[in-house]
Amino acid sequence: MKLRMSIGIILVFLAIPGQSFAYLYGEHKKIGDAAFKRFRFMHLDQPGGGFFFKAILSGEDPENFGFLSSGGNKISYGILNGLNGDHEIDPVLLEEQLRNKESVIQQIITMHQLYIDQGQLAAPDAKLAGLDMRYALLAVANMSHFYLYGKDLRSQLNAFTPVWVQDAQNKTKVKAVFQKLKKTNALTMYVTVHLIAMDLAAKAGKLKEFDQERAETWLQQAILFNSFADHFLEDAFSSGHLVVNRSPLASFTNNKALHDFYSMKGSMVVNRRGEVWKAYGDGSLEKSGADRIIEAVQVSLSEVFDAYSGKLIGSMKADDLLDSIKPLWLIPIPYNTDLNNLLPDSLITVEARKASQILPDRNFIRSRIGNSIVFGFNSRAFKSANLESGEFRLKFGLFSKRYEYNELGTKRGMLDYFNGYTLSYGFGSIGQFGSELPRQRVYLLKGGVRSNYDYWITDKKFLGFISYMEGGVEFQEGKASIVFVPSVGIQLGPLFNINYYNMPLWLRIPAQMILPLEVRLGSVIGKGEPVMFSGLDLNYVF
Repeated sequence: MKLRMSIGIILVFLAIPGQSFAYLYGEHKKIGDAAFKRFRFMHLDQPGGGFFFKAILSGEDPENFGFLSSGGNKISYGILNGLNGDHEIDPVLLEEQLRNKESVIQQIITMHQLYIDQGQLAAPDAKLAGLDMRYALLAVANMSHFYLYGKDLRSQLNAFTPVWVQDAQNKTKVKAVFQKLKKTNALTMYVTVHLIAMDLAAKAGKLKEFDQERAETWLQQAILFNSFADHFLEDAFSSGHLVVNRSPLASFTNNKALHDFYSMKGSMVVNRRGEVWKAYGDGSLEKSGADRIIEAVQVSLSEVFDAYSGKLIGSMKADDLLDSIKPLWLIPIPYNTDLNNLLPDSLITVEARKASQILPDRNFIRSRIGNSIVFGFNSRAFKSANLESGEFRLKFGLFSKRYEYNELGTKRGMLDYFNGYTLSYGFGSIGQFGSELPRQRVYLLKGGVRSNYDYWITDKKFLGFISYMEGGVEFQEGKASIVFVPSVGIQLGPLFNINYYNMPLWLRIPAQMILPLEVRLGSVIGKGEPVMFSGLDLNYVF
């Protein structure tokens, strides 16, 4: 049982995009606590502020929520930001666990804090999954921590359904609502749950003169729901969450690799205020800068307070959401959005346009760092013993990489490399060139290391070199023998600006066959004479 659980954890974590989902628990905590502190300072002395904060805080404690802190750990807004979405699927279930001293959530909070006290940002994923396997499973099943890459800003909210706002306030329907929301995206999740919080706060504001106890309960629920919403608002600032197309299959092919790459390397973004900056992801909050994210969360909280005060009513019309919800003015605009429909001409600079376009190198990066299935065709090479075969290859994992820029911030003259693993199965025949003797059937099962080396001739053109260093077993005439199968090749397409990577799948496969610009030479080395072959690879999915 322990072995099966360990294998399950390993497989699931192949799909987890980095450590945790976006910013690490400690980063979410830092953002949420700083934003709540600003929010409280701004609104404590406003009309109704005394009742509002008395309803949610622990007496004179300005940081922690009394209604959630009876389970042992003191609960702040930042802790709620870190737990919601990553460790629990909806705020109602989270509240139940926070009120229970023996719950797994209480143990998770303690574990995270232990590592934060040691100077780290979060507990390791493996330890968290060992404590609660649901944490790992949620990473695969929950699609909503990410933008829909390639869809413009308005399209991100196509899934928004106003009825969810009311249904989520019904205890018999709330679970079903969040099951639907987890299949959407970060912006739909944020907007929906934020509007729930605003609606609850508005009800509390109207009721506080007549039923203070019930009004306090609704304010507590409003804060709880908004802390859930703000987790996804914070996710929207993470570069690794702007560049993936989430799906269960992609979770195991390229989501994790793309997420990790762009979280570390960053990507240029622009928001509706015309601000252009380089965003980073997990573990790189300091490089991104927290101020803009903290401001967005503070504005989100302020909208809840304004709804409570009767100054602001959350619009339920999809067409109004982009303008009425002010935190959406601060987040990165999704790639492939036409700025002419969002920004005044005075804010549409050259830098802003570049920061809103589809990332030109994203699919190339995906081909280098993602997992993929390759169909190979090996044929005769040279006048010697040769192999003719078909081949299925799985390229997975990445144990080392280099992708850097020169002193001018461009790619010219740089040599990048990407090293991962490979498993393959081949079947075909071996024979002597020019011989009339029948060819011998052969089967090859092998694995090893795959490598890409890219030398950039200009900022946009490179010469690609590929290699497989594999070893395994050859089956021929009912006998098995150990073989070593090295092969090296070249990719000429990028040198001529023929980019297979940006082609749709239905076109990419025939294009690679018509223009076979990725070729290899290799050898099967065993007991007898080395067997040579030339190879053509068709990358199917990455």
